[in-house]
Amino acid sequence: MKLTFLSSIKALCERYSDLSDDQLYDIALNLGFEARQTEKVNSLIERGFALVKVMSTRKLGMAHYDVQLQGGKAMCHGHVAEMRTGEGKTLTATLPMFIHSLAGRGALLATSNDYLAKRDAELMQPVYRALGKTVGVIQTEMSREQRRASYGCDITYGTMKEFGFDFLRDHSAGKKGDTHRLVAAFSPNR
Repeated sequence: MKLTFLSSIKALCERYSDLSDDQLYDIALNLGFEARQTEKVNSLIERGFALVKVMSTRKLGMAHYDVQLQGGKAMCHGHVAEMRTGEGKTLTATLPMFIHSLAGRGALLATSNDYLAKRDAELMQPVYRALGKTVGVIQTEMSREQRRASYGCDITYGTMKEFGFDFLRDHSAGKKGDTHRLVAAFSPNR
């Protein structure tokens, strides 16, 4: 009998809950190897979501609700998931960000302002780090070198304005430098 999406994640979470942080890290690493071998992330979503849910419970004391898991799945498939203030957008976003970072091309999360970008990156960093992912943040006053380092991370938080300006700045200068990932990040086939 095939389990539903939510039932499958629940079963995986129960299994993963008995494992150490190091064992979960190894599973995340193996998911990354698998992601680099395929263009389809569908087979990784349930396992990846369960890893993130277990690790966020351990590191932050916050577990994803079913509606957040469903919202994360929608985002992984390129759909928009609208949520109101207080419904957990920051925690929900950890799910597709982790999945999209697995392929090693980096993942970008755009917030509405620098404060939220920095706050969310710092808040969620323990979850990502425990799963072997690096986290960067783009801020308005950063130098080119600081931006380059942040874009080199597995997951980068910033504002759409900063991502857009960096993309235009690099491409108008004829470079394919720091923001080469932006093209892929905005592609619906990713």
